[in-house]
Amino acid sequence: KATVSVLNWHQLPTSTTTPHMAALLCAAAAAALAWNPDHILEVKSGGYTRTARVHLPAGGVKGAVPLVVNYHTLCEDAALQESLTGFNKVADREGFVVAYPNGAVKGDVEGYLPFIGLGYSWNGGSCCPAAVRQKVDDVQFTRDLIDALEGMVRNATQGVLALDAKRRYATGASNGGFMVNRLACEAPELFAAFAPVAGVIGNGSAIVWPDDPFPCAAPAVPPPVLHFHGTDDWLVPWHGNSLLGFPSVPDYVATRKALAGVPAADAGAVTFKSGEVECTAYGGAASNFTFCHHPYGHCWPGSRAQTACTLKIDATEEIWAFFKRYTRQ
Repeated sequence: KATVSVLNWHQLPTSTTTPHMAALLCAAAAAALAWNPDHILEVKSGGYTRTARVHLPAGGVKGAVPLVVNYHTLCEDAALQESLTGFNKVADREGFVVAYPNGAVKGDVEGYLPFIGLGYSWNGGSCCPAAVRQKVDDVQFTRDLIDALEGMVRNATQGVLALDAKRRYATGASNGGFMVNRLACEAPELFAAFAPVAGVIGNGSAIVWPDDPFPCAAPAVPPPVLHFHGTDDWLVPWHGNSLLGFPSVPDYVATRKALAGVPAADAGAVTFKSGEVECTAYGGAASNFTFCHHPYGHCWPGSRAQTACTLKIDATEEIWAFFKRYTRQ
């Protein structure tokens, strides 16, 4: 087991208001919440100093609670992922911790894609530079992050909360979705369930940009996976992109079914249908793969914080409803 160096964690500042109002707010907050809910965690992993935003649930919860690790999109960061997905409000209502880690190195898509972001990247195999080019070990970082979070949560809540090792979950969007798929392949034991959005298994070879292929064999106990994808996605196209090493979405679905031990001919069962959105579940409950599609592009369903997307389904709510069905045995 790797030695994890927790360099620092600190509370995020609260908003400024008048002294009288602050006193009233503090008194009200103290009755319901015994700790500051928002923190920045710093962890040294693989020679990098890594950071994550951490949200602790509101008061009224104690003991071992679930953890959701939420990976940001390419060229963005933890704060933007927090805003995009809105997981904090669900965490407060349902009583779980959310961690939004940052990639180690900046995203670098100049010459490959027609935009340049200011944020970070994940080594999700064929997605994305510069983390892939530098072969950043984000799987090991995830292990180190979980170890660090266990101590941070206990300390920040004075022992009231702890992380439940059997109820850890991973989600993420775009490059973060590739990362979640890589974790499901290389470290399925870390999480009880996975939910990538708009990111496929990128373990093939790319032609025009760096890649870092990885094995993805069927595990003895297939992990449950919920996936969302838009048929009009031009960044991770429905029909794939061999230049970037992205399989087509139908090929990805076939691979996920095979990894879950589902026969190729199994048509699955429709579990959700609302206008333009349809979700189909494959396999038994314990190792279920559910695939949801919509007619929009590269987006997070239920949110338009980043770009236009369907509002017929709320990915955040559906992901949590999926996650809480599963406990790691």
